[in-house]
Amino acid sequence: QGSLFAKGVNDLKGYALGAIGVVAAVQLVQRVIGNAVDTIVEFDKAINKISTISPEFAASTERISEAARSVGIEFGFAAAETAGAIDELGRAGLSVEQILNGGLQTALSLAVAGQLSLSEAAEATATGLNQFSLAAEDSARVADSLVNGANAAQGGVGQLREALNQSALAASGLGLSIEETVGALTTFAKAGLLGSDAGTSFRTMLIRLQNPTDESTKLLEQYNIQAFDLEGNFVGIADLAGQLQEKLSGLTQEQRAQALAQIFGSDALRAANVLYEQGEAGVNLYTEAVAKSGTAIEQAGKLQESQSARFAKLSATYKSAILALEEGSGIAAKSIGAATETLTNFTEAIIEASGESDKFKGKLGSYTELLGVFSIAT
Repeated sequence: QGSLFAKGVNDLKGYALGAIGVVAAVQLVQRVIGNAVDTIVEFDKAINKISTISPEFAASTERISEAARSVGIEFGFAAAETAGAIDELGRAGLSVEQILNGGLQTALSLAVAGQLSLSEAAEATATGLNQFSLAAEDSARVADSLVNGANAAQGGVGQLREALNQSALAASGLGLSIEETVGALTTFAKAGLLGSDAGTSFRTMLIRLQNPTDESTKLLEQYNIQAFDLEGNFVGIADLAGQLQEKLSGLTQEQRAQALAQIFGSDALRAANVLYEQGEAGVNLYTEAVAKSGTAIEQAGKLQESQSARFAKLSATYKSAILALEEGSGIAAKSIGAATETLTNFTEAIIEASGESDKFKGKLGSYTELLGVFSIAT
């Protein structure tokens, strides 16, 4: 009897473990197929959204889809994420050619190197290209400037991006390049003037130079500060900083503060003080620092060597492979239908072999019903 009891217990254990194994197997298959379904649907929605930007984008969905599936992998971004960046760039005014010929890669490298979201990186890229009239092949200058600036001063790329958003239009209006603008913002960051505060202060200063008050004009003439040359062109931030340092050095701190506040406005006083302290040499130092090329790609590459980055790249590669299995219209519906059929056959085979109860059969069957709903809905 003891032997029979032991055999019964062992049979029961084996039966229970087998049932648990069946459930785990079905759950695993359901999870894998569910992830594939989500990947396909998410990407399909992202591409459809891009096609609504303009007729140009609608006519280029095949090229855009290919770029989204391939370009982002190097940086660890899945196809749907990369498509989201393309959408951001397109809605910011970039053309398909600008995006595919440099803008997208710039946004991706900036996101990784600067630890930004893809949306933030795409916005910064669009701002740089649009405001400074850069060609697509020069778009890397935007990312390099911001990453170099963050490496040279306190704060990060995110804060420089905020400063650039506030000041780019005023800076480009005076003929400043992306490097000169970010160089000035980096000079401010080194002194602790960061983010949108730095950009607003800088913008106020530049606008005041273009439209000075009568009192500001008198002070500029009094101290012989020439913001524009004989041809009416802005002399540049470094030159202006040098003049401020030279012409106002004989004043007391109180007198200098009053003069700078009157010339540039109280909101720009902090930026003006930084330029006075740094002078031409200081501004040139940071402008040269941000002009180094290739930094964003190089830094992004180094960050991609981490274990977490490798997993992200593996995941992106896997999702891209799923999307590459089928192409053309109806990709989501066809793939979901195939997945549903596969899980249906698998579930029925397991149920037949297991001889389990109706309750167990119903649990397994629910997976098939769930994917059936997905197939109909899409």
